[in-house]
Amino acid sequence: MTIDQLQLSEARWLRLHPAPIRSSELSRWEESVRAEMSDDSLVALFTLLTGHDDELAYQAMAAARALGLTVWADGQTNDVWDIRLPSGAEFRLSKRDSSDATAPGSLRAALDREYVEHPESQPTVTETALALAELDQSPVASQPDLIEREAQELHQSNPDADPIAVLARAEALAVDGEQVTSHEVD
Repeated sequence: MTIDQLQLSEARWLRLHPAPIRSSELSRWEESVRAEMSDDSLVALFTLLTGHDDELAYQAMAAARALGLTVWADGQTNDVWDIRLPSGAEFRLSKRDSSDATAPGSLRAALDREYVEHPESQPTVTETALALAELDQSPVASQPDLIEREAQELHQSNPDADPIAVLARAEALAVDGEQVTSHEVD
């Protein structure tokens, strides 16, 4: 998926799922953001911050915050944004950056460096699968141990397994009634 396609996808998702105005709804919305958006989404969010749609910039700011970043507009307008990654690395974006063809690549590189230097800041496959289970109201949402076991087993055969595969496998075991017996330890 190109950055333009990802930007359109995230913009559409943010318009369909805007940040809530009630604090009681915030944690569920943040879980949705973490489950829906990938690492590549941050680059799209940064691009949306520097676009011409202030409402979409606000939604992108809220989503970036839900993903653990500190994001603030600098000054009276939304022309410049100060961003701090969980590691403390800081950078500044401006509307001028959004017209620079190298900006998405440099943002992706900054994010990749963040995860190399601070791998603990990247959510695990298990954490993402658990969030997906809750959001989808999966029958295994109340069985985090099952999801954890399936993530570990799937990781052994496929280190690049994604959260959707983990959740599908856990759900298949739950449907078969094997969630207790297939993994019992003597």
